[in-house]
Amino acid sequence: MRARFVTIGLLCMTLGLSVAAGQGAQDEAAPYLGEWAVTLHDTGSTFEACWLEFERKDGKLDARMLWRWGSVTGVKSVKIVNGEMQWVRPEFWEEKGKSFDTTYHAKLEDGKLVGWVKMPWGELHRFTGVPSVDKVDVAGTWICIADDDSEQIERAVALKQDGDEITGTYDDGMTKAEVKNAKLDGNNLAFEISGEDFFVRCKATVEGDRIRGTYVLGTEPGTFSGKRRRTLGEKIVLFDGKDFAGWHSRDPKRAEPKWAIRDGYMYPLSGGTDIVTDQKFQDFIVHVEYCFPKPHGNSGVYVRGRYEVQALDDYGKGLSEHGCGSIYSRVSPTKNVSKPQGTWQSLDITLVGHWITVRHNGETIVENAYLEGITGGALDADDNAPGPIMLQAHGEAVQFRNVVITPLLK
Repeated sequence: MRARFVTIGLLCMTLGLSVAAGQGAQDEAAPYLGEWAVTLHDTGSTFEACWLEFERKDGKLDARMLWRWGSVTGVKSVKIVNGEMQWVRPEFWEEKGKSFDTTYHAKLEDGKLVGWVKMPWGELHRFTGVPSVDKVDVAGTWICIADDDSEQIERAVALKQDGDEITGTYDDGMTKAEVKNAKLDGNNLAFEISGEDFFVRCKATVEGDRIRGTYVLGTEPGTFSGKRRRTLGEKIVLFDGKDFAGWHSRDPKRAEPKWAIRDGYMYPLSGGTDIVTDQKFQDFIVHVEYCFPKPHGNSGVYVRGRYEVQALDDYGKGLSEHGCGSIYSRVSPTKNVSKPQGTWQSLDITLVGHWITVRHNGETIVENAYLEGITGGALDADDNAPGPIMLQAHGEAVQFRNVVITPLLK
């Protein structure tokens, strides 16, 4: 009997060690999991902003990446070797006309991702990354309506936010109360509304200027939705068709953008680089009109200098995450409303926090979509900060006019 217990004990110890070893391997990867805002160093170029995401899929490590320009892509393999995260992605070498598997290396140092990659053509890139965590702003007055309320009574929840501390008031026209014990976890907000003979528990998801959630009043549950009250700031004409006041080249080596003005519109000259506003903005609506004077036009409008809303000559074509009005390689439009080449067209883009809406030629084609990260060609990787408007010079003929921005105020 004793021998049997010893055997069982040894078996349990072996299984325990195996499980612990497996957990140890998983724990080694755990600090890397999630999204990273990455910046390259000493590339000799203005294209240094990147994005990474490490995750587990079906128990295996996986990754997606956006490296300088182009699209978000997957990788061939991910593994940890001697405490270092390594992942492989094919990189295209134009001179050779083919792709070569390229290994990226990174380690954690004081909570930062520190790494390097040697490109097939011999160029060594060093980079650092910081965790990409959304800063969610809930301050302002939210006008909410219970979904089952036949009278559609508007309930105003006015919130103040100071770091992690959130306070506020509630007013439905009859009852006034305080907002207490509010906690924000990502874009999930939990809070209580407490007043004389009145107590409600709420849980909600904040999506830019929209909110939706559940509540419990006494023992009665319900659902609600609402919007943040906004006022439109004074319109700012960014381009008046006369000069480049308030604009600069994305290339700091150039004192002036290599663009020209004719008949009230601006256009890039041969070899011109992207053009950027001097001013930076947080939440806003921007209106831009564009035209492709030649077939196969390709350009883009970057909001906050980080998210490209694609402008493309794709009249009569299908939908894709690279189509006109898309958030390049991240969000596809729901419809194609492009007009024929040679026609002036419009983009109206609303950006609130990490949520974006796009109207193309007067029709909504992206409705309050979540921006997971930057797009290729971004000015920087800090996607919580205010940023400029940037118009892309892509080597294709494009014309822009009537660039106007309207700040969104609380």
